[in-house]
Amino acid sequence: MVEEGDLVITADIPLADRVITKDAHAIDHRGELYTKDNIKQYLAMRNLMESIREMGEITKGPKPFTQKDAQMFANQFNKFLQKHI
Repeated sequence: MVEEGDLVITADIPLADRVITKDAHAIDHRGELYTKDNIKQYLAMRNLMESIREMGEITKGPKPFTQKDAQMFANQFNKFLQKHI
């Protein structure tokens, strides 16, 4: 249901890819802005890690969420609001 110009906050990289494809915007909870220039790289890395896990390799989970992550998200969200509203 996302429309051009909408903002989606998600850590789901395939979802972010679909959002970007519809000319909408995606930010993850740590402040990473997904763009047409970087989403395919994130998707490729996600798919590689999924393949490694499917082969039985045990990988580390995501890093703990920190105050720095919260600040980076707030900064990125603020930049978005200033630019688009």
